[in-house]
Amino acid sequence: IEYSEKNLSNNNNKSSELSKKNLISESISNFYKVIKNSHWVAHYRGGIEVFKNNFFIGSGFKTFRSECFNYKNNENIICTIHPHNIYVELLSDTGIIGFLIFVLFISFISYEFFKRKCYLNFQSVVIFSIFLTFLFPFKPHGSLFSTNYAFIFFLITSNLLYAINNNEKK
Repeated sequence: IEYSEKNLSNNNNKSSELSKKNLISESISNFYKVIKNSHWVAHYRGGIEVFKNNFFIGSGFKTFRSECFNYKNNENIICTIHPHNIYVELLSDTGIIGFLIFVLFISFISYEFFKRKCYLNFQSVVIFSIFLTFLFPFKPHGSLFSTNYAFIFFLITSNLLYAINNNEKK
């Protein structure tokens, strides 16, 4: 009797594990379908296609709207005035060279923030946190070259640079 109870218990555990695996697999599949059919991702696909054909120097500032229409026939691409993600926009408009310059600039600011121990100043930490939220890659953004988003981003960046530079003088 003991053996059969253990056997039943093992079978229940196995079916429970199997149902958990099926649930996880189904959840991943549903998440993939949502991402695949997202209109934001369709914007990003357009930017990536423009980037693929203009890898090194990009298509030029604010040319996404005209370049993207070359790929409009693809049903999974939406073309608007910009790809709604600053990283995809940088890649499509400035190519890998402009993108690397931007990444180096952001890395330099972050390095200086920690090198000069600005994390000890509450105001600097708040500005740096806002700066990082503007850079979060998995959210839609305004255009980096022509919207209010760009104005606010560069305003925060200049305030952060001022805070970093001013921290050294104290």
